[in-house]
Amino acid sequence: MPAEQPLNSEFLLTRLLVQNFVSVPAPIFRRSSWIECGGMDEQLWYTPDWDIWVKLSTVGDVVYHDEATTAFRLHGGSLTVTGSRNAGEFRSQMETVLDRYLLRLPSASRRKVERLARASINVNVSLAAASGGSAAALASAAGNMLSLGPVGMSRYLRDSRLGERVLSRLRARMTGDF
Repeated sequence: MPAEQPLNSEFLLTRLLVQNFVSVPAPIFRRSSWIECGGMDEQLWYTPDWDIWVKLSTVGDVVYHDEATTAFRLHGGSLTVTGSRNAGEFRSQMETVLDRYLLRLPSASRRKVERLARASINVNVSLAAASGGSAAALASAAGNMLSLGPVGMSRYLRDSRLGERVLSRLRARMTGDF
């Protein structure tokens, strides 16, 4: 895909509902778009960025650059780590975003996206538990991915960017930041 090509809102929505892949410091957007989409939902303490990226994708063109232009540090005290320690609340935050926007997809693609997105939520909850010391949670994450079958698992791995997310956390763990 050319680096400067605007992404179709439906394409972006299908990817974002599977996994929030947008790094918080990375996006640049117009103030008018922020105002038009209603800004961040302050009721979401873990997923407000995910929610805003979905909303912004519906008010104008989105251009995705597939090169790292920003970074953020993973550490044991970050919201990414501490916010996922309460599995029920963590799951609820992700389900809120999914349930809020899933019906915006055409029915033809909705079922496939929902299956991947719910598996992604299960994997995220399992990986958070594994990060907290539960080795059994890794088996649960693997089981959720395997339940998608070869095609679904391939699509999930592409859309979730799981490899990138897991590798960065493993590096943080190995360096003692977790």
